Parts: sequence; C-alpha cells; structure tokens
Amino acid sequence: MRIRMILAALAALTVASGAAAQTPEAAVSPVKLALARQVIEASGGERQVANMFGVVFSNMEKMLPAGAPPEAVAMARKVQADLRAELVGMVPQMLDITAQEFASELSEQELRDDLAWEQSPSGQSVIRKSPRIMQLTLAREAPMITAMLPRLLQKTTDRVCEETHCTPEQREQFAAAMAKALPHPSP
Repeated sequence: MRIRMILAALAALTVASGAAAQTPEAAVSPVKLALARQVIEASGGERQVANMFGVVFSNMEKMLPAGAPPEAVAMARKVQADLRAELVGMVPQMLDITAQEFASELSEQELRDDLAWEQSPSGQSVIRKSPRIMQLTLAREAPMITAMLPRLLQKTTDRVCEETHCTPEQREQFAAAMAKALPHPSP
C-alpha cells in the first residue's frame, strides 16, 4: 500500500508538471471515497508521505558530486530543501487525488479489505518499517543509478536527437549541460 501511495504521489507530481494531460474527476461513491481516505490515513497519511520524501531527499543529498565547489553544494542543498518543503506542502492535494483514484478503481469490498489489513498488527508493522526499508533500498540503489545515469542519458539523448534531427551543436550543448548537472561517482 505504501508503495502505491508513493507512486501515486509521484504520478501526481508528473501530472502537475504538465507531463500528462489532466483528466476530469470522475464521480465516485461517497462511501468508497470515505473508505479510500480511511485507507490512506490508516497507512500513515500525510506523515508517511512526508517521511518518504525525507528519505528520498536524504538519498539525493548523498548523490551530490564529490569534490563539487562548496557554493554549488550549498546551493543544491538549498534548492533541495525548498523543493522538499514545496512537495510536502502539496501532500494533502496528492493524497486527495490518490483517494479519488482508489475510490474510482477499487470496489467497496477491496477498500474494506485493504483498510482491515492496514489496521491489522501486520499492516501497522509494515507501515512503521516502510521508511527504513525505503531508506536502505535507496541507499543501495543510489550508486547503481549514479553509475548508470550518464550512459542512460547518452542513450536517451542519442535516440531523441535521431528522432528530432539535432544539430551537432545542439547535441554538444546538451552533452555539456548534462555533464555539469550529473552527479559523479566518488573515486
């Protein structure tokens, strides 16, 4: 459930950024919407999503380029702190979207079953342990992502430039910008 909440929150961010078209809210049963909100609250609600953002941003901090100038690191930290605060401020809206989608996609029985599990001792234990599990997972994944990112971006850039017929100058400018922006693995 927590993973679904996080993915729903991140999907809401993607939609908010304009990457996807907004769709009108479908009418959902008030009973199902109330159950969906109870499921979200039982799984930690706003506090849980804010904790997950904390884990994500903590791991982003670790991906700052080694040897970067102190003023660049300070600026990156300020940007991350501000971004985190903005995102945490959006959590109530994200959870409302999540509740709408749960109520739209799940049956009343599925919502009741999910709520029962979330409120069970096992469900509560998983909820309490989820931030730590996510933290450990991201800490182990970060070096892999950092190492793979330049190759993945190059591959993506090549594909996009092939499709859009980038000029050599555009390709070079993009490559230079990416080289500056990408975290560099510590030696």
